[in-house]
Amino acid sequence: MCCIVRSRLAATATLLLLSALGGVGQAAPRTREQRETEARTACAAGRVEDGIEILAQLLTEYGHPNYIYNQARCYQQNGRAEQAISRFKEFLRTSRDISAEERARVEHFIKELEGELPAPAPPPTETTAPPPPPVVKSEPSPAPPPDLAKAAPPPAERPRGLRTAAVALGALAVAGLTTGIVSTVQVRSLQNEIETTKGVLTLPKLNEQQKKADRFEVLQWVGYGVGAAAAGGAIVCLILDSQQAEADRAGVRLYGTVGPGGQPRLVLAGRF
Repeated sequence: MCCIVRSRLAATATLLLLSALGGVGQAAPRTREQRETEARTACAAGRVEDGIEILAQLLTEYGHPNYIYNQARCYQQNGRAEQAISRFKEFLRTSRDISAEERARVEHFIKELEGELPAPAPPPTETTAPPPPPVVKSEPSPAPPPDLAKAAPPPAERPRGLRTAAVALGALAVAGLTTGIVSTVQVRSLQNEIETTKGVLTLPKLNEQQKKADRFEVLQWVGYGVGAAAAGGAIVCLILDSQQAEADRAGVRLYGTVGPGGQPRLVLAGRF
C-alpha cells in the first residue's frame, strides 16, 4: 500500500513539473517597445554587444534607419568612436527624409568622434641623404583651377499635400457659402415679388415665379452644405499638417511595414 501511494505522488509531481515547464516555454513574445527598452538599458549599462544585437534584430524586422542611429549612439556612449562613426555615416546614407537640423547634428557627432581617434603614426624617417633637387626653369605659374565644389543640395522639404488640400477646400467653402448667400437673396426677392403681385400677375406667371424661387431655395441649401463640409475638411487638413510638422521636429516617424507572417502593421519609431 505504501509503495502505491509513493508511486502516485511521484507521478503527480512529474505532471506538475511538466506543466510548469510547458507554461514557461509558451511565454508571450516581447513587444517591440520592450525590446527597444532592453537595448537602451544594455547600452547604458555598458553591455554594448547585447544592445547592438537587439537593435540589429529590430532593424532586420522593421527596416527603419532610426535603429542604425541608435546603434551609433550606443557605440558613442561607450567610447567606441570608430564603430560610432561608421554607423552614423550609414544612417546619413540610408536616411532620405531627415531635416537639415538632424543632418547637422549627426555630422557634428561625427566630427567630435573623429577628434577622439588616435593620431596616425608618422612615417619612418630615411637615413640616406635626399637627392639634389632637379634644376627647373622658372615659368609663370598657371592660373588656379576654378572651384569645382558644388553647393550642397537644399534639404528636402516636407510634403505640402495637406496644406494644398486645405487651401483647395477653403476655396470650395468660400464658393459654396457665396452660392448659398446669393441664392438666399434671390429666394427672398422672388417671394416678395410673388406676395406684392398676387393680384396683378396671372396664375401661370405666379407658378413660374414660385418654381424659380423653389430652385433657388434648393441651391441655397446645397451651397451652405457644400461650404460647411469644405470648411470642416480644410480645418482637419490644417490640424493634421500641424501635427505632422511637430512629429518631424521631434524625430518621430509613423510608417507602414509588413511584420512576421506577412501581416501589415503601423510602426512608430523614435530615437534615444
